[in-house]
Amino acid sequence: MKSGETVTREVLWPRDQPPYGRSDIEAKFRDLAGTVMPDGQIARIMETIDGLDTLGSVGELTGLLTAG
Repeated sequence: MKSGETVTREVLWPRDQPPYGRSDIEAKFRDLAGTVMPDGQIARIMETIDGLDTLGSVGELTGLLTAG
């Protein structure tokens, strides 16, 4: 601070790194998506996310998210 005062704060987890792992995130997605999507659609979304770096267009993913 301008006054010379020092302020410190302990951060247990950076905001961009949640304190839970991939399996926790996938389980939460499956639980929440399962209320509005069939299991097959959820599986295709998960597979598509795993291959994001090879997608020709983000439209492939958005199509799965909006399919009914």
